[in-house]
Amino acid sequence: MSKINDFLLSFNPGYSDLVQLAESGSGRSYYRFKAEDKTYVLTESEDISENESFFYLSELFQNLNGLVPKVLKINSNKDLYIQEDLGDISLLELKLKDDTNTSSLYEQAVKKLAHLQIGAHQVIDYNQVYGFSSFDKILVLRDLFYFKDYFLDLINLDYSQTELLQEFDQIAEAIVQTHYRFFMFRDFQGRNILIKDNKTYFIDYQDGMEGPIAYDLVSLLWQAKANLTIEEKDSLYSIYTSELKKLLPNRFNSSEFKQDYHICLLIRLLQVVGAYGKLGFIQNKTHFRDSLALGIENLNQIAEMGIIDKFPTLKNICSSLNLTHIPKNNI
Repeated sequence: MSKINDFLLSFNPGYSDLVQLAESGSGRSYYRFKAEDKTYVLTESEDISENESFFYLSELFQNLNGLVPKVLKINSNKDLYIQEDLGDISLLELKLKDDTNTSSLYEQAVKKLAHLQIGAHQVIDYNQVYGFSSFDKILVLRDLFYFKDYFLDLINLDYSQTELLQEFDQIAEAIVQTHYRFFMFRDFQGRNILIKDNKTYFIDYQDGMEGPIAYDLVSLLWQAKANLTIEEKDSLYSIYTSELKKLLPNRFNSSEFKQDYHICLLIRLLQVVGAYGKLGFIQNKTHFRDSLALGIENLNQIAEMGIIDKFPTLKNICSSLNLTHIPKNNI
């Protein structure tokens, strides 16, 4: 803690009330502290490349008038940094409370999303983003194997591994053929949208890359815990695509975007269940284990929608899953 103390003293010698915040699914640690009657957030992370991506994207988004946290100070090692405090209220939290402003905030979020995806792509240097610069076949296969390795292979469900792997390859190839590839946030969900003064602020975007922008829309509308109704999803989908038509007046095609949306929907829902399995049962994080039931419900739902009929093995798996397939103990 001496390193943290020295850094905070360099920011403000009179800082006080340092409190560690709840853990997240990442390897980052967050703290809140007070200085001169204002609160700030301190982040500690040993992943320097990820931190540098966050610094770069934060500045880029701010230049595009995107509402993201301002980075106020970075230490010389780039493993500690201070941000403005946007509070603790997320869009997901308001949705779970049935807040009356939730609908308008979701609408605000999808409109801002479209503008930042297109605007950032026009000026970004993808060589400066963390890890992968593009959501390509290799990365898709990694996400699909998350589902297989950290969930499917841990439960008692028979399936043809050969046929499943063939379908994984087809799905990954389909991503290469998506029509609308711009900046993709990668984990655009209600938990990563904070609300302050009735405005939506985006956080946790350091893994952003070039990719199918429908993936971000899917991530928000199909967040398991948010449990948006079909009507809510359809309305937000229409608002988002209407915004895209304005931003891409000479090239937007509704049927092409719907194709992108469906393949991204399948990949995202499988990846989320795999991530819940890894974080919940391998790393023993209770929140993610408890969320598996909602993830399974989403997979059941898309199996009934007809969008995965071309992948019969996966459709059978998604149709067969139920709550009895959730392991009761850590793996």
